[in-house]
Amino acid sequence: MMKKYDFINEDRQFFGQPDSQYDFRGINHSDLQKRVASLQEQSTKLSRNVNARAMTMLGQAEEEYCDLIRKKRIVEADKAKIQDVILQLDEKKKTSSPTSLGKSKQRLRFNIQHVIAWNGCKTAACGRTVRFGRVRG
Repeated sequence: MMKKYDFINEDRQFFGQPDSQYDFRGINHSDLQKRVASLQEQSTKLSRNVNARAMTMLGQAEEEYCDLIRKKRIVEADKAKIQDVILQLDEKKKTSSPTSLGKSKQRLRFNIQHVIAWNGCKTAACGRTVRFGRVRG
């Protein structure tokens, strides 16, 4: 033991000395053994309970993490779909805007021509201005 524990050689002079940390005369060994046994029993109970609680908490944390990762993937997939739809709508807008503007102009001209014809007036022959289907002169 002296080779294993260096403090034995250093503190050997204090062994058995009254009022030193190595004075064991006033200590009841049977009481200490009972106390050590009860403390060891408490330690083993606590280690089982603490480990079980820690494992439960770990399981709950892992479940929450997996749930959050699953939700994150869903949100990312939805985001990608929304971005695709936005790009498609932008392309449609670019291709249909000139066409729809041209069609709108054609329809407006057609309607104005019909209104003028409905009033029975020809702008060049009458010499009058025609606005919104009313003849002014």
